[in-house]
Amino acid sequence: MQNPDKGVVYNNMDTILNNPISESIGENIKKRLNSPIYGTFFIFWLILHWRFVFTIFFMSEDAIIEKTGLLKNDYLVMTFFTYDFYFWILTFAPFLMTYIAIWILPKYVLIPAFEEDEKNQTTKIVFRITEEKRIEDAKVQKEEAVVKKVTAVAKQAVQEKKIKENLSEEEKWDIEYLQFKKAQAFQHFRSFLQTVYGGANYKHSFDPNVLAEVDSFNLIEINDNYVTLNKKGKYFSRLYSSK
Repeated sequence: MQNPDKGVVYNNMDTILNNPISESIGENIKKRLNSPIYGTFFIFWLILHWRFVFTIFFMSEDAIIEKTGLLKNDYLVMTFFTYDFYFWILTFAPFLMTYIAIWILPKYVLIPAFEEDEKNQTTKIVFRITEEKRIEDAKVQKEEAVVKKVTAVAKQAVQEKKIKENLSEEEKWDIEYLQFKKAQAFQHFRSFLQTVYGGANYKHSFDPNVLAEVDSFNLIEINDNYVTLNKKGKYFSRLYSSK
């Protein structure tokens, strides 16, 4: 079964919403709400006085009479205009809350919070730029070091080439002999020379690995499977014998 009070409330709501006066009030409220001060004040006032607004717009006089035995105006005055401590709190609270929301909260909370957030964002950006620059500088330094090293090696090679060009043949061989002393074949060079000078200088008489390494230094000549020292090989032999 439908509650008759709800039917009265719904009919009253429809009458109010379609009333020209209500439409005018609505337009005026809409204009006021465009201002942050009026809009904020209205929202706080509406929150604190919602029972008063609900009673005016959504409760019929018949429903109030049936429930309280009072006329609607008398009920409103007796309920919401008591002029007690609670009444004055509800009266001035919207002003105080609006002042806090419009002036105090932004000044001491929102704006400092925004400034702090902007500082943090700026710090992050500066840090990112600094790190990127540091990485880029490290790359540049590494590239410069590589270029310097390559340049130094190239200069050294050029200098060595110039020096070698001015050296005599035997001076060049002296340098190569120092390299030969580091080769594996140098450890077997004594037995190699003994085989060559001992007359058993057939190719198959030598260790293939030693023979190949000695040949890589261009110290021998191989003719008809006979191994003999060339001019450079004989020079190496004299150096080896004089050590």
